[in-house]
Amino acid sequence: MIPFIQHRDHAYVSKRVVDCPECGERRGILSSERVGPAYNEDGLEHERAAAEQERLKRELALAEAKLTRQQKSTATAQSRIDELRRQLSGGL
Repeated sequence: MIPFIQHRDHAYVSKRVVDCPECGERRGILSSERVGPAYNEDGLEHERAAAEQERLKRELALAEAKLTRQQKSTATAQSRIDELRRQLSGGL
């Protein structure tokens, strides 16, 4: 068995062969499996999760602000439409 290390985000091993550290020959990869935790002892994965949460909070705040602006614009347009309809019905 030859250990082969790659980043955990990869869904599969993209190499078909690797160099054997014992004999130096090229050997085919028969199977692969994920081992160990998805984080290191320093808590790197936790830091990534916290950063992702902060990014999502900022994105949510921006989306809510955009929605508020669009609702104000919609309300302004609706009031203008209502006023024009009143003018039309009063003029006839």
